[in-house]
Amino acid sequence: MLGRAGLGNPKQGAGGGLTPPAILKMTDSQKAKYWRRWAACARANRWTMISSRLNALAILDASEHHCAVHAAALQLAAAEAKGLNAGHLRHGCHVVAIGRDKSHTKFSNKEFDALLNYWGDERAITGLLILPEDLAAAVHEAAPELKQRERLLIVLRRDFLEGYIVALCERIHGRKDWEQLPGADLEVLHHILLDRPNARKSSVQSPTSKVEEPDPDWTIA
Repeated sequence: MLGRAGLGNPKQGAGGGLTPPAILKMTDSQKAKYWRRWAACARANRWTMISSRLNALAILDASEHHCAVHAAALQLAAAEAKGLNAGHLRHGCHVVAIGRDKSHTKFSNKEFDALLNYWGDERAITGLLILPEDLAAAVHEAAPELKQRERLLIVLRRDFLEGYIVALCERIHGRKDWEQLPGADLEVLHHILLDRPNARKSSVQSPTSKVEEPDPDWTIA
């Protein structure tokens, strides 16, 4: 899970509402998953190097997604005055997924989710560069906020007292049906609750009670 380093209190937005703190950077678990998924994508498309050259059997035009990555990778290679290699294709995936190239260690949760739509997330999404007709990936590509909202609901249900969530939701939004809130509002609730120890289920858990272990690849605390 993401650590609390750099996590501040929600701030007052221009419209008077609360805005969540800045999103934290990739965790070690996410970094490991990044390399696993890149390896799976590279293997599926033969994006490997043989004698310092890109595999002649590399799959570069199997779908519109492959073509887009190939085009972005060629631009990156040209900028370095080098021949196309697997590293250019990897960073070409960054460009296609998030709109620009950047170090994966500085990806936000949303950016990493976008990349996993192409490489697969080891759960429901196979990846558009592995299975171009992957419906789950296409849905999340069109509405990337769905995955983050799903995670927030899971974490809020798992970690915090229902009554506390309802009361906070009513105070902020004037309604009790917190599970129907859009993702941005759920994120505000989550960040507020993180700073309220009494809101956690662990605050009323007996010492012998079993606490569900979090999924190590969840990208929110």
